[in-house]
Amino acid sequence: MYAGCIPVFVGHATHYVFHDMLDWSKISVRIETHEISRLEDLLLSRYSLEDVERLQRNIMAIRSALTYPLDGWDPVPSQRLMLDERGPLYFALHSTRMKLMTSWPT
Repeated sequence: MYAGCIPVFVGHATHYVFHDMLDWSKISVRIETHEISRLEDLLLSRYSLEDVERLQRNIMAIRSALTYPLDGWDPVPSQRLMLDERGPLYFALHSTRMKLMTSWPT
């Protein structure tokens, strides 16, 4: 997404990251499982160039919310901290902080 690629989600069982603050219908497309075999034709017929440009503009407006600095990142303690020491309150506060930092395009 950071490069402007539009995510394509398959089916209805997808769990969207930051679902409470991002309107994924404005930055992605969804197809049904039975449509995978004709994905390219389907996408080319369903979405115009204007639709693609609109989706990409929206992605560019929020892409910084989906990146994290990795300077000095050590995966072992970070994963342990994420799994063992952070509970629902942490993720609720993180989501609130991300909402405050992210401005959705108007």
